[in-house]
Amino acid sequence: MSLSKYDHRCIKVVVGNLFIQPRRILNMNKVLPSIIFIVLISLLYFTGGSLNCVSVAGSTECWSFSDRNITSEFCANNATTCFATVNDQRYNAHISVLLKACDKARNENYAVESTNDAIENTLTGLFNESIETRNLCDNAAPYLVYREYGFS
Repeated sequence: MSLSKYDHRCIKVVVGNLFIQPRRILNMNKVLPSIIFIVLISLLYFTGGSLNCVSVAGSTECWSFSDRNITSEFCANNATTCFATVNDQRYNAHISVLLKACDKARNENYAVESTNDAIENTLTGLFNESIETRNLCDNAAPYLVYREYGFS
């Protein structure tokens, strides 16, 4: 009797003491990448991976996408550690990158249009206000103020 008379779907592969059908191996090859992806994303989420970033005029700042206890200069009452919400982390990252971009714009004497546009677009997205770069950067105190983080 030749092998062609056997149904190839019934041939079993011996792995150690386990018998695995080839069709199940193929299904695992399709599912395994999805499982690995889900595990990696879960690890990043639960460890507070810094996947959220903002870039303005060559400066980049990132924040965690989960509330967390951190050590920061922005902790209230000079505490060494504090609790930072995602919204506060995001806001402070934007303020920090805008202050760095303002330094760059001042050094360029506000002559580089792409730097000015990047600052104005980021500010509009953050505060929903339109302010010229020179006005913002020369008078940043009313706008570019960091938020303090709460107690842990």
